[in-house]
Amino acid sequence: MNIYQCIKCGKICLSELDSDLHSSAFLGHGTWKVLQAIHLPLKKQWYEMIESGIKTEEYREIKPYWTRRFIGMNQPLFSFRYGYQQANIKGYTHVRFSYGYTNRTMTFEIKEITIGKGNPEWGAPKGDVFIIKVGKKIC
Repeated sequence: MNIYQCIKCGKICLSELDSDLHSSAFLGHGTWKVLQAIHLPLKKQWYEMIESGIKTEEYREIKPYWTRRFIGMNQPLFSFRYGYQQANIKGYTHVRFSYGYTNRTMTFEIKEITIGKGNPEWGAPKGDVFIIKVGKKIC
């Protein structure tokens, strides 16, 4: 999923249509930086905790599906798990959370993605997990 940022003013647009409307409304604004976002659906409890600012990170188990999404198919999990401290994996700069599979969403900058032990009170499973630390809320 792509997010577009206007080079001239820094405005974030969540779709090509929004970026086209922005370019039309503001002459000279038409050069865009494409940012990479990952979409993560959440259960009500976790969505509301992130929305309120209580929960500042989201977790995903270290399984083949998430390893491919975050790291890619060519990177062996063993070397990633034990060889790296942190990475902005696959160029992801933003995360878009949705309330289940509805249209209710919120988008945040990603501070970092690491592997480690998560907070069980925030829904982290036992053992090592991918930890997506969220930064500033975009919308």
